[in-house]
Amino acid sequence: MKGWLCDLTWISFVAFTMLLGGCSENIQEDFLNENNITEMYIDSVFLGFEGDLIYPEVIWGNVDTYLRAFERMKAHLKLKDGALVWNIKNGDELNISENIFEYVTGWWSRQNEKLNSGDYKLEIQGNDYYIMPIKVEEGFGQSRLDNI
Repeated sequence: MKGWLCDLTWISFVAFTMLLGGCSENIQEDFLNENNITEMYIDSVFLGFEGDLIYPEVIWGNVDTYLRAFERMKAHLKLKDGALVWNIKNGDELNISENIFEYVTGWWSRQNEKLNSGDYKLEIQGNDYYIMPIKVEEGFGQSRLDNI
């Protein structure tokens, strides 16, 4: 039961993050240069906390800080040639901790890997994006009653 609850919590967090994670339909290829980005956040509050974000309890214990940092990062997420791109190289540029920076950019990189596989497509709805499977696995969405 405890493992199931942990899985449910993790899935809920991922779904929540994906709903919040969006990118603009306006494609911007001219990114701000690195110095301008750093200057934008130099007076901002540092956003960070200790711990490995792979564990849901670390993020949920610091969810307000995580979401504020995520929003800061999301402002630099763009769509270019059908892939998610960002113009930030480290957490210092945005005045956020490296563990948050690595976690979020790792997530975006995994989303790009899915898109590159050809099995997923990117859908944009408003200011949100969704990575959707192109092929539906056999039996997906069928209940056990359909086989009776």
